[in-house]
Amino acid sequence: MTISKKLILASAVLFALSCSKKKDDPSAPIVTLGCFDRPDYTNQLPNFDFDEWGTPIESGGKYETPCGGIWSSGNPGTALTGQVTTYKTTDAISGDYAVEMTTISSQNLIAGGSIYVGKFKLNLNNTAKSAKLGMPFTYKPVSMTGFYKYTPVNGDSSNIIILLTKYNQTTGQRDTVGFANQPGYDLVSTYTAFELVVDYNYPAGNEKPDTVVVNFTSSKAAEFFKGEIGSTFKIDNCKFTY
Repeated sequence: MTISKKLILASAVLFALSCSKKKDDPSAPIVTLGCFDRPDYTNQLPNFDFDEWGTPIESGGKYETPCGGIWSSGNPGTALTGQVTTYKTTDAISGDYAVEMTTISSQNLIAGGSIYVGKFKLNLNNTAKSAKLGMPFTYKPVSMTGFYKYTPVNGDSSNIIILLTKYNQTTGQRDTVGFANQPGYDLVSTYTAFELVVDYNYPAGNEKPDTVVVNFTSSKAAEFFKGEIGSTFKIDNCKFTY
């Protein structure tokens, strides 16, 4: 299991506990009411400033998701219990909205708030594979910048991950082209700029990637059902630099 898949395993298990299997097409685009989802796959991610939001069809009106056709969250695993971990907030550095993630207790499990590039399709046989991570992407950014706030509880830590990969036809596995992560431990009460520099010091680092994953979470250890209830992470106005 890759680093990024571990980060959202908690949401996958919660979803499995509360849902039945759906017969939707895993390759279908995310359909979101109130959005014109047009993933353009340029050198920036669609709606990377989290300013446009809509309601996914499968949510039953229980939660919203950033528009753009690429963003998913842990909400499918918690919304059926009447809770959401990821939502829009008007507390933004620019524009109308930012994304806010909060760690909660759901069905006696810790669920960290998260937003990530990918889709969620329940796999009851292997919940770790419920999250379909990434989107087609062939660029190699130097870094990712943005603004954040973080309110940790009892020493909790947030995390941001960028993962660029390329499918290896010989091994049938994905090779890491570039990677960056940034945990956050301190209280940051005003929007503060961040920059994650992508490390390309991998065997496939000179290759052109075919997929990118970006993941934000309010509790770094949520994949182990660990975190502190109430830890809150806000992200706004992100972009790749070249």
